[in-house]
Amino acid sequence: MKRILTLVLALCMIFPLMLSTAIAEDEPKILKVAGCNNLDDSSDVYSLYLIDAFAQFTEETGIEIEYETVVWDQIDSKLVVTNMAGAPSSDLSWCSSQKLASLMNSNALYPLDDFIARDLNMDDYASLMWGAVTYPVDNKKYMVLSSIHSRGIWYNTDLMPEAPKTWDELVDFGQAATDPDNNQWGFGCYLSPHYGAMEVTVGPFIWAAGGSISTVDGAGCWNEPAAVEGIQFLADLFHKYKIASPANYEADFSGIEEGFRTGSVAAVINGTYAVSSYMDTDLARDGKIKFAPIPGKDGPAPNFSNGWALGIPSNCPEDKAELAWELMKFWQRADNQAKHSKVEGGMPTAIASYDEPSFQEEPFVSFFNNLPNGRSMDPLVHYQEGLEAAILSIHKYLFDPSIDLQAALDEGVENFNAEFGY
Repeated sequence: MKRILTLVLALCMIFPLMLSTAIAEDEPKILKVAGCNNLDDSSDVYSLYLIDAFAQFTEETGIEIEYETVVWDQIDSKLVVTNMAGAPSSDLSWCSSQKLASLMNSNALYPLDDFIARDLNMDDYASLMWGAVTYPVDNKKYMVLSSIHSRGIWYNTDLMPEAPKTWDELVDFGQAATDPDNNQWGFGCYLSPHYGAMEVTVGPFIWAAGGSISTVDGAGCWNEPAAVEGIQFLADLFHKYKIASPANYEADFSGIEEGFRTGSVAAVINGTYAVSSYMDTDLARDGKIKFAPIPGKDGPAPNFSNGWALGIPSNCPEDKAELAWELMKFWQRADNQAKHSKVEGGMPTAIASYDEPSFQEEPFVSFFNNLPNGRSMDPLVHYQEGLEAAILSIHKYLFDPSIDLQAALDEGVENFNAEFGY
């Protein structure tokens, strides 16, 4: 009788545990994801792609995605702030790979080395990815790239029959294409007072002249002679050679982009990510839109190559981190990388994707050929602050070329270095 009573009591204790486990297994697996695209925008090709990709992921894994849209230049800040508060707003976030040092300065990201060692063969992926996501202080990996972006010069062969390879050719070809009376310009670029202007446009001119934006320890140095040479040449395209409209730095870049799309701007510096926009034009359908390396002082200029990345907040619970990794792993599959790149414009991270037939066509062939010209950003721990200080000091001269460029740059560097203790 005592044995029977003991067995009954044991069953009474075990049954609720079995029941709660069964209920837990039946609960939906929810992954909170933060990204920059508005999934309600049916006119955005990339948003439509994300909807389909997320649906496929859910079908394959049973993991449901709750998506939050965050403005692109605020998404890294939101990751840091909510993670520091101990309650990350997402389990997985798109983030800027170039801001890895800044993010890790706040201990914002979850290390991925164990996941990568368990589930991926690093040799199956472009080496550029692993360099971009490795934090040099501890040599650990904290992101995976969504794709690899490079920057180049897009040009319209109606106005510029061949791509300029040097600064001299940029001036010559640009002047031949410029007709200000008819609002036709030989060159356009992103020069708004935003840190992105340093990444896309100014950086390549500084690097082509042999200069740097910062020292190895993160101090500003865009006032040193080689950097000044690159900045001076860029400014001369507006004030001396007059192949570019002041609207490039006076207004939003969207107007310059539209000018390129419609044939009133001969060439623009922009990323591979512009492929969906530029190739969906009558000019492109007629085979007149091409892509080439950014012209440098004596040949192709180094361009800033990076990519949007996926990262897990460091305070994410382990079970949620596992779910997040499932999406990251899904994103790195060669078939998914191929689909993603065709829409988004970046190069695939997975080497096996390169055999996809469409990547043997333009402009993707030119994208791949430009990869050797790619480089990372100069090592700015105070990333956004440093690049914004640089572009604002350059803007002073763009708006008033009568001032001393060297003095304007000296002031910007001195103020930045003093503020951050360099």
